[in-house]
Amino acid sequence: MATIIGTLTIDQSNFYELDQDPLTSGCPGVGVGDFCIVDGYRGIWQKTGPGDSEFVRIDAWTAFVNQATSASTLTLLANSDSVMVFTGPTAGQVVQFPDATTLVNGFQYHFFNDSSQPIALQDNGGNPLYTVPPTSRVLALLASNSSANGVWTFAGFLSSADKAKLDALVTKSGRVTSGSFSGTPKTATVTFANPFPTNNYSVDLTGADVRAWSYESKLNGSFVINSNAGQALTGDVSWQAQLEGEVG
Repeated sequence: MATIIGTLTIDQSNFYELDQDPLTSGCPGVGVGDFCIVDGYRGIWQKTGPGDSEFVRIDAWTAFVNQATSASTLTLLANSDSVMVFTGPTAGQVVQFPDATTLVNGFQYHFFNDSSQPIALQDNGGNPLYTVPPTSRVLALLASNSSANGVWTFAGFLSSADKAKLDALVTKSGRVTSGSFSGTPKTATVTFANPFPTNNYSVDLTGADVRAWSYESKLNGSFVINSNAGQALTGDVSWQAQLEGEVG
């Protein structure tokens, strides 16, 4: 049985049961197991026992917009917002999770760190759990609410800007015009605007002319396309380079 810790004083006349019609009809007789919303408190709650304070929060999607970072600890409660967007330049932001027994297993927090500083996440006892880097997104999921500290798991996500950088790092593509080829056999050099970290990448070649296309002289920042024929080309050649193995 989960008990809200001293922050939720229940006036059941302010509760609205989600299985009632209409939703705004007051339902003071909330029973154990009922799902409710309550005036003045964020989220969806389920009654877990007969006492006035025996409710547990079950939802995971309420907005928290533009929380400026500060050199302090933001201590969450069971009725705190579960989606948090951090902005600003101030270092030292810490977020401490609420008593896990006031949440259901599977409860989620979504942290959007749009600030320029890392954000430290702690359990209810102040133990370090995870650091959210700048311009990153992290999902925190409560795996077990058997203790106040709980057991939390984390999944990190890239911001759209960082994803674009990563995509550019692992895959490159382009087109070489027919007039760029010279020599016998006809060859052309492809030079990357941003080199790969290694030369461990594969190359796919497609040309409008029928040729036995191959590549050579593969370096971190360039490679050579070989048409393996001396005839002039009449069409462009498309290429794609894909980094192999781990990026690091």
